[in-house]
Amino acid sequence: MKNQGLINRSLSFAQQLVEYLKGSIKAESGGKGHGATFIIELKKGKNIFNEKDFIPKK
Repeated sequence: MKNQGLINRSLSFAQQLVEYLKGSIKAESGGKGHGATFIIELKKGKNIFNEKDFIPKK
């Protein structure tokens, strides 16, 4: 399938972004031809990140 590579890269990017935001992502499916559901959970509040999370690493 031609779009499979794009789908895999997109899902990988989504996973990295959600993990960077200190959340989680999971997928559920009833099998081939039944579609998929993606569940993203992100934390809420002011104390999720600290200053060190935004300082570039040397």
